[in-house]
Amino acid sequence: MNALGTPTLPILKDGVNQLAAALSAAVSNGTVGKFGDALAAAFKAAIEWGTRFVGAVDFEAVSVQLQTFATNLSVTLDDLGAKAKNAGNVVQTAYGVMSAGGNTVLAGVYVLVRGSPAWFSRRRPGTRCTWT
Repeated sequence: MNALGTPTLPILKDGVNQLAAALSAAVSNGTVGKFGDALAAAFKAAIEWGTRFVGAVDFEAVSVQLQTFATNLSVTLDDLGAKAKNAGNVVQTAYGVMSAGGNTVLAGVYVLVRGSPAWFSRRRPGTRCTWT
């Protein structure tokens, strides 16, 4: 304790004495009072501003506007959902038409291929193809 306290205690004592003297001087020359007055004026101005702001806001009108916004947003989203559903139905119908057309073409190719062995069996190598 003595080894640690002996060199540091005088420094700490002098520091505390200097701080106390500075605070005492600030109080006696009016600096602390001016700081307190400035702080009080700032709080007073903030409270007055807050009071005027709250008094100036028409909360009923804001509530009506928010309700109108929410209703309009709901209508817009419902409309967007209906349009997306219609677009999906159009794509599904187009796919069905294309699929049916593709199946018709495949059936036609199947009929042609099925009937072609007889045609190929009558053809002799080196001769021109003729329909007989």
